Amino acid sequence: MLSGRRSGAGLAILEILAVLLTVAALVSLTAPKFIHMKSIARKQALGSIAVQIERSSRFIRANAYLNGILEDTDRFYVICFNKYESPKCNRQGYAEDIVSTDMVLVQRGFPYVAVGGVLAPVSMLGYRFESDSYTSLKDRINSELNLFETCGSYCNLADLTSVCTTDVCIQDSMQGALIFLNGMSASEQCYVRYLHSGGMVPEIEVVSSGC
Repeated sequence: MLSGRRSGAGLAILEILAVLLTVAALVSLTAPKFIHMKSIARKQALGSIAVQIERSSRFIRANAYLNGILEDTDRFYVICFNKYESPKCNRQGYAEDIVSTDMVLVQRGFPYVAVGGVLAPVSMLGYRFESDSYTSLKDRINSELNLFETCGSYCNLADLTSVCTTDVCIQDSMQGALIFLNGMSASEQCYVRYLHSGGMVPEIEVVSSGC
């Protein structure tokens, strides 16, 4: 009787081991596919963001044209949309004049973004916030959408390691505004880059090598 029990126990252990080996094999086969699918999803999401940024920038430029402030100069103007009204609208202005995401500072008609300015992409992505000052507007946005400051007057991409904890985040950088997804950081080379600072047209680039 004792030997029979030991034999049964031995078979049960072998069966458990066989199941564990099968599960391990399945995991090893499906994990790369899951990671690959996640990478594809991120790239598709970035592609959609880039398309929206492109369309929004041209919509804003069309507003500049319709309001007679489309100039080929380095001067800055404030464009307002979504029926937003302010004495600052359609006049020369500065970043500090922006108190709503229905306002955008433009240069040559396109939303202006350089180092230290990450609010225009928030508007171009369709988010809507309003406040009574530029600083408090940034604070309100940052309560729902991570706006990460750059780490100094010169900062390597590898140093931009703040991880996104909202659906979409925007990182200020020497390369312009870097827009990336939840769970990622700009240092991982998986973002949409928007830069418009003195050029004729904005630079819009999808960087997906780290997705």
